Amino acid sequence: MNREDYLTTKFGSPERYRAIAQRVAQAAAAEGLTYNLDKIKRQPNTLDCHRLILWAGEEAAGMKQRLMQLYFAEGGDLTDREVLVTAAAECGLDAEQVRELLAGTDDVERVTRDADSAKEAGIDGVPCFILGGRIAVQGAQAPEYLAQAIARAANERAEQRAAS
Repeated sequence: MNREDYLTTKFGSPERYRAIAQRVAQAAAAEGLTYNLDKIKRQPNTLDCHRLILWAGEEAAGMKQRLMQLYFAEGGDLTDREVLVTAAAECGLDAEQVRELLAGTDDVERVTRDADSAKEAGIDGVPCFILGGRIAVQGAQAPEYLAQAIARAANERAEQRAAS
């Protein structure tokens, strides 16, 4: 869908989102990453992106990184299957095989089921980290907050082991 429509639906207005996104853009810049808010024109359905990540196997981390770069830095349209085929080829996957797989329904049910399970568990933000199987941290968080959550999960796990 059109990005402006999506931002209005999710955040009330594109302007409200921009206020939130500026913090993310600043954090990205501090790490040497590019977050070009103005280049993003469409809010994609990421089903095919998740299928690509699944098919990438051992190269999944590289595939995720390339998709993020395409979307957030380059403003790439992740609903365009040729954009996805090119990204997959850049990550070492066979372009023709990926093109054929994307044209079919392989793993659509699996990816959809996984997404539904996450929603049912209350996960509605990315990134989302589940620490120690008990503590969920969603969305962009400060490093200090993440460190505290990790420490809390480690302490809870140690207490649980001591009680066993």
